[in-house]
Amino acid sequence: MSRESIPESLLPFIHPEIHQRAAEIIRRHSTHPRDIHEFALENLPLSGVRRVLELGCGFGRFSRELARCLSPQAELLALDSQPANQAPWEDHLSAVGRRGTFLCRCIGERLEFAAGEFDLVAASYSLYFFPAIVPEVARVLAPHGVFLAITHSRGSMRELFELAGLDPAGSPHDELLARFSAENGHHLLAPYFSEIEARPYPNRLRFDPESLPAFLEYARFKLPLLAGAGADERLLARLEDRARASLSHAGAIVIAKDDVVFTCRGPRPTRVGPAGEPPCH
Repeated sequence: MSRESIPESLLPFIHPEIHQRAAEIIRRHSTHPRDIHEFALENLPLSGVRRVLELGCGFGRFSRELARCLSPQAELLALDSQPANQAPWEDHLSAVGRRGTFLCRCIGERLEFAAGEFDLVAASYSLYFFPAIVPEVARVLAPHGVFLAITHSRGSMRELFELAGLDPAGSPHDELLARFSAENGHHLLAPYFSEIEARPYPNRLRFDPESLPAFLEYARFKLPLLAGAGADERLLARLEDRARASLSHAGAIVIAKDDVVFTCRGPRPTRVGPAGEPPCH
């Protein structure tokens, strides 16, 4: 699936304020007691990390949690294809007393950095947009470094598909996770790292009748990835009717949102020499 397969006006990740609201809804309605980013970073030896690269940083939610854990001397560089994310990203770092460098880059197959330049590379819910970058991650990662990647399970959001009357097969959501998911992540990473740990993050989103507005806001955010060009107000209205009926019958809407954290060590570089990606305009 390419970015062009979804109408740009419906792409949720190009609107940081909408994306941030969705992240807040997820946190409030998750059944897992811990935030996924805190979970991902626990037990990582970050005190000696001096140079960090984040791929697809978005509006900076993970960047903020990561910055909290880094030493004051650590340098954080973040790449994202959406220039609108720069201001909120900088705000998130400022909120924890940190600064970093935001680079607007369309991430493809090459990185513009030297071999072994980073102690930590991270991709939080982004690697499925550019899985071909993995060999380059191994190249720019120091021999002692860590690559951290967070992604979804292929079974995530199935209840939302059902409520919307949509078939997951062939959807933008399904095609995206076919690129990098909990199920195929190890296979995709194994050629480039000698040690891979997969830590499951079992989670559900639970909405009761009083939280129907939050459910509908979250559904509006997700529908472009579930329905592609078919994500319109009629579909949202149909989903609202079905959600009200489900809440009346069952008392709650529960949506699977199982994720996994891949922690990779022992990079196996396969490329010689970097070639930078062009800036976005």
